[in-house]
Order: sequence, then C-alpha cells, then structure tokens
Amino acid sequence: TPTGDGSGEFHIGVHDNGGTGGRNIVFKRGGSDGMDTESMRIDSSGNLNIGSDTNVGYGPLQIGSTSTSPTILQMVGSTSSNNAIHFADGTSGDDRYRGFVQYGHADNALLFGTNAAERMRIDTSGNLSVGTTSAAAKFTVSQSSLDSDIVSVTNSNGTRSYGQRITFSTDHNDATSTFFTCKGGSNNRLHILSNGNVLNS
Repeated sequence: TPTGDGSGEFHIGVHDNGGTGGRNIVFKRGGSDGMDTESMRIDSSGNLNIGSDTNVGYGPLQIGSTSTSPTILQMVGSTSSNNAIHFADGTSGDDRYRGFVQYGHADNALLFGTNAAERMRIDTSGNLSVGTTSAAAKFTVSQSSLDSDIVSVTNSNGTRSYGQRITFSTDHNDATSTFFTCKGGSNNRLHILSNGNVLNS
C-alpha cells in the first residue's frame, strides 16, 4: 500500500509484476497534480535501480537508463578528506581494498591502486606518475628493479616492413633546444638537439 498524502512527498509501495518471480519495492515521489514519478526500486532479485525500472543485468546497482542524460554519480567530502571506490575480495585487512580509485581533496590528486597499493596518480597539476608518488615531469615512470624494462614497445603485426617507433616532436628547430636527453645518475650523458645534432656530455 502506498504511503504519503498524494500531494506530496513520497510513496513507497510493493509492486506485483504479475509473474512468479516475486515483487518489487518501488519508491515514487508525488506531485501536486496527484501524479507519481518513480525514483527508485528494489526488484525481486534484490537489484537496486535508481532512475530506471529495469536492470540491464550487469550488477546489483544501476543508476540511470538509456533515456537518462546525463547520469552523474557524485561523492562529496571535506577539503581534507578522501573519496574512494574500493574493490574488495575479502572482509579484513588489505582484502577490503585490493583495487581502488581514490581522490584526495587535501592535495587534489587522483590515485589508482592494485593489490592494495598505489600504482599511478594524476596530481593537482595534471602530471602523471607511474610507480612513484612524486612527479618529476609531465609524465614520470619509476622502477626500483634493475632487471626490468621500464617501458616496452611491441608491434605484434608481422606483416609490416618496419618495426616499433616512439615519436617525439617539438616546435623548435635550432641548435640550442634539447630534444632528447639520456642521463646516468645525475649526469647528462647524451643530448639530441632539435636540429638533429648529437652531443656527448
């Protein structure tokens, strides 16, 4: 039986779909014209649908429908808090957040984690760091193992006559603009200038 005064605020009712699969719990908001608009339902399988009366079958929570635009899931926190989505495979310890996506409002950084550890972050300036929490440039990759490749580029198309390519481009073309630098420790070992000249230093 719906509850509410009909002019108003809300209706909660049990809806019989006419089949043998059970009943749905439907939440509706009323209007001054007496019309009800469905806002949310828990279907007979226990799925929660918000903004839709039909679950497409990919999980127990569905927000929006094909006729909804836009669909936004918003999490709000203080300027010093974290908002996160955790992917758990257990109920204690690190298993509660084996994978995660987290936004830190204190430093305005977006973090991505696997196996309960941070693996990548985008900081407040838009710098991307992989394997480190501190960006040294617009894109920083850090590897602690001496025997592992940091970046691997593979072309699996064997019909091509050329191999793999990494392209660097710059708008400058003079003898003083550094295009590519190799370092050993803190020392520069090789420079390729934007005009194509190679310097050993």
